[in-house]
Amino acid sequence: MAGDSAESQMQFSRLDPEKAEIRVLEIQSGDKDSPLECKYHIVDLADLNLTYEALSYAWGTPHTDNDRILKIDNSHVQITSTLLDAIQHLRLPDRNRYMWIDALCINQADGEEKTVQVDMMDRIYSKCEQSVVWLGHLGGVQPSDAEAVFDLLYWMAGEQEEPAWTGDSPRCEFIGKTLKKLMHLPWWYRIWTVQETILPSKATLLWGHLSIDRTTLYKAADIIFDDDCPNIPNELFADNAMNDLTSSMRGLSFSQNERPLQLFVRWRFRHATDPRDKVYGLMGFRKDLSLPTVKSCDYTIDVRTLFKRITADLIRAEGSLLPLVGRRGETSDLARQPEGFPSWVFDWVEPVDPSHKLQEYWKHEACWLSVLGGITRRVSR
Repeated sequence: MAGDSAESQMQFSRLDPEKAEIRVLEIQSGDKDSPLECKYHIVDLADLNLTYEALSYAWGTPHTDNDRILKIDNSHVQITSTLLDAIQHLRLPDRNRYMWIDALCINQADGEEKTVQVDMMDRIYSKCEQSVVWLGHLGGVQPSDAEAVFDLLYWMAGEQEEPAWTGDSPRCEFIGKTLKKLMHLPWWYRIWTVQETILPSKATLLWGHLSIDRTTLYKAADIIFDDDCPNIPNELFADNAMNDLTSSMRGLSFSQNERPLQLFVRWRFRHATDPRDKVYGLMGFRKDLSLPTVKSCDYTIDVRTLFKRITADLIRAEGSLLPLVGRRGETSDLARQPEGFPSWVFDWVEPVDPSHKLQEYWKHEACWLSVLGGITRRVSR
């Protein structure tokens, strides 16, 4: 699952596999300059009074000079600077905060526990009060420019008055480019963030000091797509940032109902440290998925076996060879290894050649279905 891993001499208290137990991290209150300390609590998801939030974030790169130390109970845990930044930002000055964080609340070194916990992620994210999405610090983006982007999104969603700068063409073009930066932050490229965004009843996205609700982004994307906000200056569309917003948010909406093949293809471009998570990361929020040979997460299964099974299941689900359409010439790093895949197996890791990224998949699918429809009509006559 998540690429972050907690490294320390931490002795995790065992979770009861017969219960729906999880660990929740208590982030103790304090000001920004005081030492950061946390505690673990083992809780049961069946507890009707249980309250906690769940963190969604881009994992960063572990095992680098940027790793940081976090004190949990009496142990010091090594985590990435990305995760430490998120925890520091989320710490409250006046009360403790209770968070579920995958990298810290699951013993990543215990494959058995990891399998059980990943299978419960749909319950973990459905049960939480909200998903807190940490997009990261503003980096090189000026606060006033980031604020203008959020003003734009709130306006398009009908929740705020039109920004005063919309009549300034150079300013509009620059804000469009800043929106592009927002939509291309690493969080948008992580496979687990799909279900982490869809499952919770509420999701709040944080970018530096700014916040925006998931429903606001949905509304803004729909309004752009339906062309219900004709006053949007053309300069804001120049860098395709509006298309990035609509494709990301509407894609999340489509994912809740589309066929399994469409779902897996749609999010194939997103990354996972463990290639198996390209499958497991999408299974948790769709209980209606019919995958006879991949019923649950199982990290004892190797990547090649899993990809063979999912390809066969998708062929059965489609009742055709549609899962093989449009993939000629693909070669991923996994497929290039000596023990690579048979040619019929759908490799869910993106090809190393950018020209073979299934960019035309939806056109192939439309042609395929139109041909099948024509055959069906002729046969029915």
